[in-house]
Amino acid sequence: MSTLKENIIKGILEINDERVLRSIQNLIHRVEDATKHIQINNQQKIAFEEPRKDHKKGDFHSADDLFND
Repeated sequence: MSTLKENIIKGILEINDERVLRSIQNLIHRVEDATKHIQINNQQKIAFEEPRKDHKKGDFHSADDLFND
């Protein structure tokens, strides 16, 4: 029995329309981009903790506030 991935590959191999193939390629790139994660080390995690706590407390300024000052 064929797997879903194999069926998709077979279907793509039968497509000759370049516009459709570019659309598929763009979709694949978007999925790849969406699944990438940024790796941070412990020092970077610690550096994010204080601003995160401030944000949860509501202790921050909007971009509009900053530009108006």
